[in-house]
Amino acid sequence: MVAGSNPAGGSNSLTLAECVNLEEIELQLKLTSTIPRHPRTLLSFFDDSGGVVLDKGYYVIKIDGFAASRALYPWCSLRDFGFRAITAAVSDVLSKGCRPLIYAVSIGVKNEHWKTGVEDIIKGVVEAIKYYGGYIENIDTNAGNDDWIDVFVLGECRYKPISREIQPNNCVENLELVLIDQIGLSVDALYHYAILKRRPKNFETIEFSCRPKINYGFIHVFENYRSYIAASIDISDTLYETLHTLATINNMGLYLDVEPEDVLLPSIIDSYRHTMDLFDTVLACNEEYKPIVLIDKTVVWEFIDELHRYGFKPSILGRPLRYTTEIIWRGRSTKRIIWSHVSSSLIITDKTKNR
Repeated sequence: MVAGSNPAGGSNSLTLAECVNLEEIELQLKLTSTIPRHPRTLLSFFDDSGGVVLDKGYYVIKIDGFAASRALYPWCSLRDFGFRAITAAVSDVLSKGCRPLIYAVSIGVKNEHWKTGVEDIIKGVVEAIKYYGGYIENIDTNAGNDDWIDVFVLGECRYKPISREIQPNNCVENLELVLIDQIGLSVDALYHYAILKRRPKNFETIEFSCRPKINYGFIHVFENYRSYIAASIDISDTLYETLHTLATINNMGLYLDVEPEDVLLPSIIDSYRHTMDLFDTVLACNEEYKPIVLIDKTVVWEFIDELHRYGFKPSILGRPLRYTTEIIWRGRSTKRIIWSHVSSSLIITDKTKNR
């Protein structure tokens, strides 16, 4: 059983977390109807980042926020917290095919360690920006009952940012769904934290859960194949939710035709083959900082070959489906595996039961 999974499972009704997420979406939709948008906006309000045209150039804007009480593993430091926050925000910029240019951060810490806390978080922020590139132009500090950080990123794009939405001129029957690299460390970290109640032994998991570093070489590949990429979305919350979002936005279904062993890292397969269903393990992966793209199938193998040259291990997950919004994995419906922002845990609902 995955951490925080719903032992009552088996219902086709919406889970509490899904209801809360729907309420959030409805509130956002209500707010967006009253918020003026830039006259040259490029992306929908619900994309990974905002996008605009400024002085004939393409730019994306990302804002993200994290509270240490809910986003910092106990084996990680506040310095790691600063680094990871930058990585998370930058990931949404990179998924649009753009590069981070300008940063601003607002940092809050508990009163009892205000000075050291601010210093540690800023050190992590600076280290991350040195890694990803760009410039930090503004820092704000606060004190409160938690440690937190809000990150703003302005990204610069050589080409039009890649939307989550497929444009009308793209025929979904001609597209393939590609994950740019193997995943799974997020599940290992969460399993150790929530189930085993101990620090992971795998160094890769510790490094990923504390200060993940994105191999942003895929940006060069995205730029080379920009005219063939119909959509891109960052893995946020869980992979199931990411796929569900992509399908819902584009009013289509997804047929997954891949072995879990091709998607997961070898170390994760070895660790969880006898503990968890590997199909569920794939869908439970969350905040992996790796995008999924829909790309023209006439160039998909060239695209994959180029990703290999940059050190990635991509996989073709499957293809879009018309006349349904279901996510089907080799003939079977997938479980709902979602991240609850209410309980900070994974909730699993088996849709295939009680039918």
